[in-house]
Amino acid sequence: MRRFFLFCTLVVSLVACNKSAKFSVEGEITNANQEMLYLEQVNDAQIILLDSVQLSKTGNYKFKAPQPAYPEFYRLRLGDQNILFAIDSTEHIIINGQKEQFATHYTVENSPNSEAIKTLRNSSFDIQRYIKTAHEAKKLNKDDAVAMIEKHKVKARQVILSDTRSTAAYYAVNQTINGFYIFSPYNKNDRSYWSAVATAFQVFQPDNPRTEILTHIVLTALKETREAQANYDRLLAGEQTGIIDITLPNRAGDATSVSSLKGKVVLIDFVAYETDFAPAHTLFLRDLYSVYQAEGFEIYQVSVDNNKLFWLEQTREIPWICVRDERGVNSAVLRTYNVQQVPAWFLVDRNGDIVAGKDLNTNNLNASIEQQLYKK
Repeated sequence: MRRFFLFCTLVVSLVACNKSAKFSVEGEITNANQEMLYLEQVNDAQIILLDSVQLSKTGNYKFKAPQPAYPEFYRLRLGDQNILFAIDSTEHIIINGQKEQFATHYTVENSPNSEAIKTLRNSSFDIQRYIKTAHEAKKLNKDDAVAMIEKHKVKARQVILSDTRSTAAYYAVNQTINGFYIFSPYNKNDRSYWSAVATAFQVFQPDNPRTEILTHIVLTALKETREAQANYDRLLAGEQTGIIDITLPNRAGDATSVSSLKGKVVLIDFVAYETDFAPAHTLFLRDLYSVYQAEGFEIYQVSVDNNKLFWLEQTREIPWICVRDERGVNSAVLRTYNVQQVPAWFLVDRNGDIVAGKDLNTNNLNASIEQQLYKK
């Protein structure tokens, strides 16, 4: 009986200890006297305020919070800047920083995952800063941007493969730039890293809510990619009658479809106005439209621009139909038409059948349009 009592006491004690288990984060934030420092939990759907402290001249702070049920993300917020870090269990993390460049210039101790997150986060900040500055100066070099992204992905792959079940790996595959995944789940090579992380989470953290999210993203991307390839194969084989219709909002917000243009020869044009080729591409289409519009020709332009306001400004004087998919490069329409890069063209005849695909170029487009406009 006594042994049973001692066993029960031990179990109760362990449960109580687990419930009271906490992690802590402390350090020093310089040049931030009288500033408020916040500790927040970062879920995929929301940010939860856990604690706050007003910093003194020394800048010392210390937060304690309950141990999360699963590895979790948190952040220290100072004004409109924040430092993201990860907690696996009951760690004691030390983060030292300064008010100036708070989000990027700091040190982390006792958390390799948080250090990896810092490296990847700062790398993505550099890419975004380059794109923004170059775009504003109208000197955006696509090759330079692609090279920076690939350099970042080399670092991210190392983080992912070093421990696929880690919070750093989860962060790496979920990173975005201007709303677009750096590792696209719709790209076969990128999806392999998503799959690796999803599989590790399924094995080691099956009840973690993030496991379900990862699995859903991978399976959805795989299903849609296969469907898109099958549709495109049918188009090439001539087995697809008519078009795979597209219905998206135009500049006024009205849903506009390709099928509504039956009776005209339609050029479906996939484009992004944020790219460096856009001005020349637009001039080419203007000339094309002015020559053939009166003959029954129309352009149905699908924009995958991320910035809606920029798209609205750039298309203010466009005479043809221009719609936008707010999902950007993650657009299901791109996958349906198997578009790997923009610009891309498809030509639709008066009966609503696609008669030419991505083999169209500036050298053969005019002849292809005329063949459909004037055929008897």
